[in-house]
Amino acid sequence: MQNIANLGCELVEVTYRKNKFGEMDLTLYVNKDGGVTLDDCERISLAIDPIIETSGIMGDEEHNLNVSSLGADWPASLDADF
Repeated sequence: MQNIANLGCELVEVTYRKNKFGEMDLTLYVNKDGGVTLDDCERISLAIDPIIETSGIMGDEEHNLNVSSLGADWPASLDADF
């Protein structure tokens, strides 16, 4: 089974909230030295989505899975950020 660390990234934060369309968004924020690419996000999404779906952790709740880099406006909070 793949995990985010095995894919070369670090999971920094997870959010689960309703979006402006009334749908639930599960967003994984990831980071890695040198920056996160779109390919990284796609690889993580393809590896993690089946695990979420088969685990039953979300129950019957419909949701969107998003994988995102931290972005330039992310507040620094870890010692490694400084």
